[in-house]
Parts: sequence; structure tokens; C-alpha cells
Amino acid sequence: MSIRRLTHDDAETYRAFVLQALQDTPSAFIVTYDEYRAKPIEWVKERIASPQQPHDFVLGAFDQASSEMVGIVGLDVLPRIQERHKAHLYGMAVSPSCRARGIGRALIERTLAEAAGIQGVRQVLLMYSEGNTAAERLYHSCGFVEFGREPRAMLTVNGQVVNKVHMIRLLDNQE
Repeated sequence: MSIRRLTHDDAETYRAFVLQALQDTPSAFIVTYDEYRAKPIEWVKERIASPQQPHDFVLGAFDQASSEMVGIVGLDVLPRIQERHKAHLYGMAVSPSCRARGIGRALIERTLAEAAGIQGVRQVLLMYSEGNTAAERLYHSCGFVEFGREPRAMLTVNGQVVNKVHMIRLLDNQE
């Protein structure tokens, strides 16, 4: 497996991967399949690599034998001056056929390493859907700690209520 930052050239592959993830586990994401499918490819390119947000990125994990994308994760650094010490990890997904192989851990570890190299970033935040025990175990094992829960964070198109768990990982030892 190889992990690298995605570029605009990866936009179609990334978009297809996200759409598949939205079909596989719709309650894991706030955006719906239809909402994401309606986004123009230019929006996807900006999400992957925006000249206006040079510290934001999306990583892709690729099977070395087939070059197939098998996992993704993104990081956004908050733009406001007094929040630039924070970054959000988002859009974590691994192909169902490739889960439990360490791909998610590798993506998170690479994301944390890159975040630590961004001047001023001191912490990474994320949220996941309550009840997703695989995500919970993975994030805890990567040093994230829970700091809150948002009840009824999502109301799915099926009417299902989903709570979100908020987690943080400090990149330094400062309070």
C-alpha cells in the first residue's frame, strides 16, 4: 500500500470512492449521496487541493499491485486567526474489502504527521457516528480522546437519528 496527497488529477477517482463510501455507510457522513453527486468536479478538485487553502489536503491509500484507491482521509486547517491552531480530520473511509488491514491507521498516522508539520497547528479534531465501534477503537488507539457528544447531530433521509462523538488529539504538550 502507498499513501500520498491527492491532486486534481485524482478528482474523478476520489469522487467515485466517496460516492461508494456514501452508499456503503451513509450514516457515517453528514453529506448525502445525492448532495455529493450534485457537486461539480471543479468543487471536488478544490476540496482535494485548493491554492487558497494550501495546508488543507486529502490523502489517498492505494493498493500497490493494482493502483486501486482503497482509502481516503482529509484534513482542513481552520482559517480564522484565533482558530488556526486547530485542524479537522474528515472523510475517513476504507474500502469494505480492505478493512482490518491497517489502512485506516496508516492514513490517520500520516495525517497526524503532516498536521504536526503545519506551522501553528496544535490539535486535530474529528467526529464519528456513535455506535461505530471500529472507528471508536481506531481513533482511541491513535491517541484521540472524546470531549463531547452531540445528540441528534444528524437526521438521516430514512428518519434515523445519529449522535456524533467529538474527539481531539493534541499534537503538543501545551494546554
